[in-house]
Amino acid sequence: MKKIERDKAIFLSDIEANQEYYQHNSLCSCSVCRNFYAQISGKYQELEDFLLEFGVDIVRPDELVWTEAEETIDYIAMYTVKGDVLFLEEKEFLVGEQNIMVDETVNFPNEQVSPCFGITVFSISLPWVLDKSLPHSQKKRWRLLKGIKRS
Repeated sequence: MKKIERDKAIFLSDIEANQEYYQHNSLCSCSVCRNFYAQISGKYQELEDFLLEFGVDIVRPDELVWTEAEETIDYIAMYTVKGDVLFLEEKEFLVGEQNIMVDETVNFPNEQVSPCFGITVFSISLPWVLDKSLPHSQKKRWRLLKGIKRS
């Protein structure tokens, strides 16, 4: 386990378990998720570096929630970290320009086993870059996530 210290937080992360987790889980094949996968790497470097500290791949969230905005798709990305939260003064904080929430009780669909915690990233806006247009059947809206505040 690697100890990771932030301003007002201390975490333990099993980096090897997190990296192995991605080898056994496939990505969603829907066009909105593929749009995210195609361009998220390198787009938010501070966020990507933060997640890499935990052994988490920014391209492989456990869950993506999205809505279509005027010229972008706005995403909330949820990641699972095999590890533990030792100290957390505030559940929400900024990493670069991204609002992050750490959840010690993970509810997303995943294969990780306890102990683990969730990192939810808000306000990821990406343009539509795929060749085909967004299918009408996939034009859904945000699901309400109880207790999550957006800034």
